[in-house]
Amino acid sequence: MSATVSLTRLVSALEFAGPGAAVWIDTSTGEVVESAEPPIDSSDQAARYQTIAVEVDERDLARRFCETVADPNDRRRLETALSNDQPIESFQNTLFRIGIAHQWFPFRERQVGERVKAWLEARGIAFVDDLG
Repeated sequence: MSATVSLTRLVSALEFAGPGAAVWIDTSTGEVVESAEPPIDSSDQAARYQTIAVEVDERDLARRFCETVADPNDRRRLETALSNDQPIESFQNTLFRIGIAHQWFPFRERQVGERVKAWLEARGIAFVDDLG
C-alpha cells in the first residue's frame, strides 16, 4: 500500500528544484526527494520511486494570471512585460514594481497544485491536499 504524499511538499520541491534535478516520490513512504539521479539502491526499489513529470509553462501561467488582475493599467503592464525578450523575468519585475507579487505566488502555487493533483490521481498515488 502506498503512503500519502504531501501536496505542499511536492509543489514546493517542484518550484525550487535546482537545475538538472528531478523530483521523485517514494510511493512506500510518501517522501519527496529532489536529486539528479533516482534514489534507488537496488532494482527491487525501482518500482517504488516515481519521477514527477508535470510540465509547468510559466508563460501560460503568467498569461492566466493577467486575466485575473482587476486594474486594467496593471494588467496591461504585465501583458506588455510578457511580450519582452525575457518575458518571465520582465513579468516578475513588473509584479514587484506594481506591488501585486503577493497575489502571483499563491495563484501560481494553486495552478501547479492542480496539475500535480491530476498527475497523482492518474497514477493512483494517495496525497493530502494541504496547500490551503
